[in-house]
Amino acid sequence: MSATLPNLSVVAGWIDADLYRTDYRPVLLTEMVKIGADIYDCTLTQRLRGLPMMAGKPGDDGDIIPLCLETVSAGCSVLVFCPTKNWCEKLADSIAREFYRLLHEVQQPPEKGFAAD
Repeated sequence: MSATLPNLSVVAGWIDADLYRTDYRPVLLTEMVKIGADIYDCTLTQRLRGLPMMAGKPGDDGDIIPLCLETVSAGCSVLVFCPTKNWCEKLADSIAREFYRLLHEVQQPPEKGFAAD
């Protein structure tokens, strides 16, 4: 079960399941906080960096797309939590469209100029 369930012990009791808890993480989790266009360590004591210039895309008020792109470009995976199914669907569509656009923008051969007669 997900660690995001606040009442995990209640759910475990309800389904008559054993509850197992661990802090073990097979992959290091680095926590950071985004405030405006800046990224801070999780204690908010050190500004780590600013967001990439592509921040501020329409429909991406939280600057999720550049953060996802940065993470995927580094060869890592991304897991985004959304408060509603609708929000999740719209954000997934926005991320997919932007990744597609960026991929095809990079793969497009440069247009050849017209030769003067």
